Amino acid sequence: MKQHNEKPITDDRDNDVRRLLNIAGRRLAPPKDVRDRVFENVLHEWENQPIKSNKTFTPKTIQSIAASFLLALITIAGGWKFILNDEEFFVGELAFSSGQFSILGDQKLHDNFLPDGAMIHTGEDGRLDVHVLKTTSVRIDVSTQISFRKNAELWLHSGRIYVDSPSTNEGVKVITPYGPVTDIGTQFSVDIGGNELVVAVREGLVNIDLDSGKLALNAENGRAEVITISKEDEFIRTQVSSSDSRWDWIHLAAAEYQLENSTVHDFLIWVSRESGLKLVFETNHALIATKQARLHGSLDGMKPNKAIGAILSTTRFGSRVTEQQELIVFIKQ
Repeated sequence: MKQHNEKPITDDRDNDVRRLLNIAGRRLAPPKDVRDRVFENVLHEWENQPIKSNKTFTPKTIQSIAASFLLALITIAGGWKFILNDEEFFVGELAFSSGQFSILGDQKLHDNFLPDGAMIHTGEDGRLDVHVLKTTSVRIDVSTQISFRKNAELWLHSGRIYVDSPSTNEGVKVITPYGPVTDIGTQFSVDIGGNELVVAVREGLVNIDLDSGKLALNAENGRAEVITISKEDEFIRTQVSSSDSRWDWIHLAAAEYQLENSTVHDFLIWVSRESGLKLVFETNHALIATKQARLHGSLDGMKPNKAIGAILSTTRFGSRVTEQQELIVFIKQ
C-alpha cells in the first residue's frame, strides 16, 4: 500500500504563516465600533456554517482555518478602512492643513480619513483642503465650522468654504441654515457670516433651495454670479470677474503645485483652474507641444495668477488673457 507522508504543521507551513505576519507589519488599531462590527460578521458566518460529523481535521484543514483567522486578524488590524467601504464609513480625506484646527475635539485622524459625521473647526489661522468623492476638493477658510456626512453632504455651520467639483457626475450638497446649496459640476464658494448667506459661482451652475423657492446661479463668459441672501429670504444678485480677488484665499488652503518635472500642459490645467480662467490653445501644435515640454524648479509660494507669466517666460510658450477670462496659450515666434 502506498504511504502518504504529511509534513507536521509546525515546519514549512508554520514558516509561511510567520512570513505573512512579518509582511503585514505593525498596524494601527481600528476604532472600537469597527472591531465590533467585524467581529459580529465573522461570528455570524462561523455560526451559520454547516457541521459535518464525519469531518476529518487534517493538518491541511487546520492550516486553512488558521490562515482564515490570520487573514481576518490582518484585515481588522490594518485594512479595516477598506473592508468597510470608504463611501460607507469614511466621507473625506484631509489632503492639506495649515494653522490650528480640531476634528471632533481631537486632531488625531486614521490615515487622514474623516469618518461620517466628523466636525471640523478651524482656528483664526487654520485652513484645510478635504477631498470628497473622487475628484472634489473642499477648501475650508479660517474660523469655520463644518461637518462631513455621507452622500457628499457638507453641513456648513459658520465660516466659508470653496468647492471645486469638476465632474458633473459627482456633485456635493452644502446644507446651510438658509437652505441647501447643490452644485452641478462647478466651482463655488459658500459664506455664512453675520445674518446673511453669500454664494458665489465661479464656474458652472448651483441651485439654492429656500423656503420661498429655488434659486439658480450660473457663471458664463468669464463672469461669476454672486448672491447675498438674508434670513428673510431677501436676496441681491451681482456679478464679478471669475478671476476676482475674492477667491485669493483658496490658494492658502491647498498644497503648492509640484512643478518639478511636470509638463507645461499639466501646469496650465492647474493654474487656469486655480485662477478662474478658461484654458484655450491657439493651435493644435501648441497643445501637443505643451504636453511634451517639461518644467523644473518650484513655485516658491507664488500665486497662480502671477505664476502664469513667470513660468511660461522660461519656455517657448506665451499667453494672454481675454476679457472673457480666457487664457490663450501660443508658441512664441
